[in-house]
Amino acid sequence: GAEDFLASIAEARPEHQEGLRRLGSWAQDLERAGLARLFTYHGVGRKILLPRFQPDNVGLATVWNERGPAIQLWRSVFERKAPRALERVAALIAPVEVRQGNSIREASPELLAALTDAYREANGR
Repeated sequence: GAEDFLASIAEARPEHQEGLRRLGSWAQDLERAGLARLFTYHGVGRKILLPRFQPDNVGLATVWNERGPAIQLWRSVFERKAPRALERVAALIAPVEVRQGNSIREASPELLAALTDAYREANGR
């Protein structure tokens, strides 16, 4: 679940907490909508939130709490599960490219909405 990730936000630097809360809330919205199950990975000095769809146990994005908020994208999953959403997401993060495992530090509300749509596509909705 997301509990440990959400609890770790209180330990983050104050200037990072709002962004982390926004990413955590976005992931929880995915879970409430039945688009993903959430898992928290515990690393050294970091918590990682994994919004994964089932039964594949993969996700389009990974949320990081490590020296600030970040969202990591997985191009191969987009290509397999949400190819129509890939172009919109790519346009929103340009000039950064959607590659395998690259990270975005600033996740705008528009990007999070596009990622939600991508999770819907991946779930056949």
